Amino acid sequence: MALWHSTQVLDGSDNWAKARQLQGLASLAEAELLSGGVAGLKYLLCEKFGYPAAPRLPLQPMSDFEANRLSTSTYLKRISN
Repeated sequence: MALWHSTQVLDGSDNWAKARQLQGLASLAEAELLSGGVAGLKYLLCEKFGYPAAPRLPLQPMSDFEANRLSTSTYLKRISN
């Protein structure tokens, strides 16, 4: 929401700088999220909102290592706060 709010008033150079900073953070978080694929997205939705974690077949659930990597991602944590 901070990114959206920051784009509503772009009348000064500091507003543009803040919007660019937040867009950069959102892009890094998106890249991290996409690295987990569908299983990673399902895992994070389960962790955050209680959705079922296991993807439908033929997709396999995420490994514990990958799940831990996503749940401890600095970029994903920063955009969820």
